[in-house]
Amino acid sequence: MSGGNGRSKPISIPVVSAHPTAAPSGEPPGANPMETQPSPAEAWQAKREALTQAGHNRDWATVLRILTDLSSSRRFPEVRKALAQRVWVALKSDAPGIDVVTALREMVMTITPRHELAGPMGALAYFMGRNRQPQHPDREFAVAMAQQLLHLICSTQGVGEGEGDFQQWVKENHLEKPDNYISRILEGLEIMVMGGWWFDRDALQQELLNANRGGGR
Repeated sequence: MSGGNGRSKPISIPVVSAHPTAAPSGEPPGANPMETQPSPAEAWQAKREALTQAGHNRDWATVLRILTDLSSSRRFPEVRKALAQRVWVALKSDAPGIDVVTALREMVMTITPRHELAGPMGALAYFMGRNRQPQHPDREFAVAMAQQLLHLICSTQGVGEGEGDFQQWVKENHLEKPDNYISRILEGLEIMVMGGWWFDRDALQQELLNANRGGGR
């Protein structure tokens, strides 16, 4: 990988705990909260419909947000397919690096760090964390998260602790340049989705092509 050594000792990243407000002490007379809660299947269908509409509107930020929700809850079916599409949209849209790194990290943890695509995904996470919107306030956090992911992958795959060991692993897995492994990742995502895309990805691909021709993205 170019742009510095992506592997380091685990970095301690502070976690901000949520502090939800206190729930009401009682329900209104006659209220039955079970009657107002949609079933998991109904919630899934509603989110799928919202996803399709956001795709029609070319609202890729909303598409990514919904896919993140669908891929983060185990009560929804087809979580892995949702996660694969989430990674694809994060890569192809102008989502900040932290969103790309987070999506790739969740994918690695889903397929396990021993998977043949884990190394390429770790390398891509580090590359995107460093280079996607470098002025973004979460860039440092994204890079640190990617470094932790790489450390986990290397440890799981039995890569030695030395710098020479790491560089040898990079060379053996052809991770020196993104062009060497991005196509492998995209092919893997295609297999996970199996043609059942939930939004008009051709529209996003066309926007990307237009932006590249105009020097935009």
